[in-house]
Amino acid sequence: MPEQDTPSGTNAARRLVAAWLFACAATVAVAVFGRMPEQAVAAVLLLPLAGFAAAGMIDRRLAWRLAAVFALGLAQALLPEVAARPIAAIILGALMWSGLDVALDPPPLRRGADSDARRMRWTVAAALVLMLAALPAPIAVHQALALAALALLSASWLKSRRLAIRRGARVALGLATVGAWVQAGVGLATLLHRVPEPLAAAHQVGALALFGLLTWTMHAVRA
Repeated sequence: MPEQDTPSGTNAARRLVAAWLFACAATVAVAVFGRMPEQAVAAVLLLPLAGFAAAGMIDRRLAWRLAAVFALGLAQALLPEVAARPIAAIILGALMWSGLDVALDPPPLRRGADSDARRMRWTVAAALVLMLAALPAPIAVHQALALAALALLSASWLKSRRLAIRRGARVALGLATVGAWVQAGVGLATLLHRVPEPLAAAHQVGALALFGLLTWTMHAVRA
């Protein structure tokens, strides 16, 4: 990654900014379930940002991304909970993607990998859209969308063994597929036991974790 495109000129500073972005993503996930006061969320997000900006460690591209994230956060606060959670998932994904961008250098281009990576990106993007649509949906629609995402990921993982994609992308897709099966199992158990609170909470946490895995997969298969 060229130095002028990074939040800072040193690897240590890049790792620090990336760690903060990942911490922000984790904070958003915790805050979704009301387990963190709003003041604590603001402190995790804004205090380090002020320090990084003062030190010149936030480049223009990242600044625009963070501005969009904060705008989404303000919009989320005005929406009912059922509509706010998909926005929280988008915020989490944007923070994770930005952290991966800061932490990792762009992968070298390889002949023959471009079209395979493009097909994989479309597949994972479709699974992400299905997941987002499932979050606020009624139970029957939620189940149908979740099963469609599971089938899509499973077929994509099977096909990935024949595609010229990077090993890291294949690993990320495999973990996302396993996560989707675990999430489906927890969801089924939640219904069979008539939605006990611990299983319901685990299912909600699992949805955000799976969204994070899919974001990582999308980032790993970028051309």
